[in-house]
Amino acid sequence: MNERADRYECFAPSRRRESHCAFDLSTVSGTIERANLEMCLIPQVLYEFWVVATRPVNVNGLGMSHSLSAQSVQRLIARYKFYRNDAGVFDRWQTLVTAHAVIGKTAHDARLVAAMLSHTIGTILTLNTQDFARYSQINTLSPNDVLAGKIPS
Repeated sequence: MNERADRYECFAPSRRRESHCAFDLSTVSGTIERANLEMCLIPQVLYEFWVVATRPVNVNGLGMSHSLSAQSVQRLIARYKFYRNDAGVFDRWQTLVTAHAVIGKTAHDARLVAAMLSHTIGTILTLNTQDFARYSQINTLSPNDVLAGKIPS
């Protein structure tokens, strides 16, 4: 891993209802920042956040209004380093889904990994570390890992 890859963390949203609000993001991000690491976002995270945020509560969403969701996205972009997609993300995604025989919804995870590789982001902060186990090019970190002090140096 290069120095840049070791410094940045990336969020991956959870698709599991029981995982929503399972931890205090400000506590986790503060712990990461005190370790002199910087958290960042990529567009896929915000797309998936929007889907969950605006989906009604009775169908596993947060039930947020359009305007509150838009404000939340803007706050996230202002708070964390934001990497825009580049032209190489699709090619990396296609290579990953082919090499790892990715099917169904896990193609979204492959897209996160493709964007990470495109921006040399080495570690993903996720509630679903097992979903990324097949990708040896990246490291995974759960909020529980962070709170237990298991942060890469």
